[in-house]
Amino acid sequence: MDAGTNARERLEGKQIPLKLGYVGVKGRSQEDIRNNIRVKAALEAECKFFEKFYSDLPAGLCGTDALVSKLTKVLFQHIRVFLPQIHKEIITKTKECEDRLKALGEQLPSDPTSKARLLWEKTSQFTENFKNFVRGKYNARSFRLSDEISGGARIKLAFQGLYKDWLKQRPTARYEEKDIQHAIDLYQGDSLPGFPSMDSFLSLIHPLLNELKQPALELLNEVADYLELMAKELVSKSFERCFSCYFGGDINVFLTT
Repeated sequence: MDAGTNARERLEGKQIPLKLGYVGVKGRSQEDIRNNIRVKAALEAECKFFEKFYSDLPAGLCGTDALVSKLTKVLFQHIRVFLPQIHKEIITKTKECEDRLKALGEQLPSDPTSKARLLWEKTSQFTENFKNFVRGKYNARSFRLSDEISGGARIKLAFQGLYKDWLKQRPTARYEEKDIQHAIDLYQGDSLPGFPSMDSFLSLIHPLLNELKQPALELLNEVADYLELMAKELVSKSFERCFSCYFGGDINVFLTT
């Protein structure tokens, strides 16, 4: 702003209103800078300028001092609004870090003997947890992977339902009397009259047993995959400190090292 500028309506917010309004300032011109006019002298000249041309405007609309005062108030309001939130976030993050440090326990040992002892303790802990998991035993020190039915209970339910549909069937329903008689005649061999050979029974039951074999193998594979998955989760829990410090928390890196 200089002597040839009329910014009265803009300072009053009549042209383009702003939420925080306007503050007019008159800084040093390029000529003032070349003439080495000091900042203090420029501020005094600014006051005289506004007193001469804009003395009838409300206080707080002109001058560097008014701008500083206004910006200070705005900054104070922002601090008052956001400081409690920042303080709350700092407390929350601090508590999270403290809980994390508490969960990690004491610092990992550095000497070989203590490392071996810690590894033995963690391995024993994993073994005990895995045994309790498979057997469905409760142990206050064991990890609980979830509240759903799992471990030995889940495996037991799977085995109980393996031949559920087969129990509703009669094994001999597919055989007619002539089929049974044919098996007796075919495998009677040197058996005594009136005492059918065991081979006759085996020849009839063997095809049925073969049909039971595939579902059992599929269930065993599912159980093996399930136990492997659960073992990895238990390893991750038991050796969490080791993962965090040496493997970046990645169980796959640990299992492949």
